[in-house]
Amino acid sequence: MPVRYALDVFKAGANPIGILTGNQGDVRKLGKFYGADENQKALNTLPLDSQLFMRYLSGRGAQGMAIDQDRGQAIYDSIIDQRKNLQSPKRDAILNQIRSNYGESHYKRVMQGDIPVYFGGSSEGIAHPSTVPSDKPFRGELKNSLGSFWATPNQDGSFDIDEKYNFSYAPRSNEGEWTDEDADKRREMYRKQLSTSLNPADIGRRIVMQGEGSPFDYKLRVNPNGSVLVNPGQP
Repeated sequence: MPVRYALDVFKAGANPIGILTGNQGDVRKLGKFYGADENQKALNTLPLDSQLFMRYLSGRGAQGMAIDQDRGQAIYDSIIDQRKNLQSPKRDAILNQIRSNYGESHYKRVMQGDIPVYFGGSSEGIAHPSTVPSDKPFRGELKNSLGSFWATPNQDGSFDIDEKYNFSYAPRSNEGEWTDEDADKRREMYRKQLSTSLNPADIGRRIVMQGEGSPFDYKLRVNPNGSVLVNPGQP
């Protein structure tokens, strides 16, 4: 979140207090800073949750996106952890939980060989057998950026991940996922609940709810050594 990167906020000419309160002018200055070509190195060195949020905020999307090998290894290892879960003696129970919690389409996709990664539990003992530990290095970032995701295996041992970065509580014009007739009421209730919070995540939610930023699609190919190709096959 931007509040953690005061230096970049100042470089952008934005007021940190304005960022905290969601001032439109300051938020857009920060978005413009991270959207500029000359600042892509700074953008790509942010923690993954912050990088993806700034790509959303700036409207730059996946253009020029890079993920370092340590974070790539964390993504790969989380997939392997889930594959081990699905190959364990608890496989039937896990499949039943996936079917019950996420629906028939998830169950069928698992049976076709794709791996659903859900973060939760802990290293000491996973509370929910269909989740992988979230308290290992970098996984907090993954939980707050990739979130739950599908990994499709390739013959060379790599995995492909197709994702859309968006927010259900964004305005409909920003492709928010709530589309029923009560969506606007829920957004308003959410806005009131978040109005005074200084939690970095809540600050980001306020910014999203006021209509800043643009959703974007991206694809990752994660290799066993942790290297990551972003949007493979595209120029």
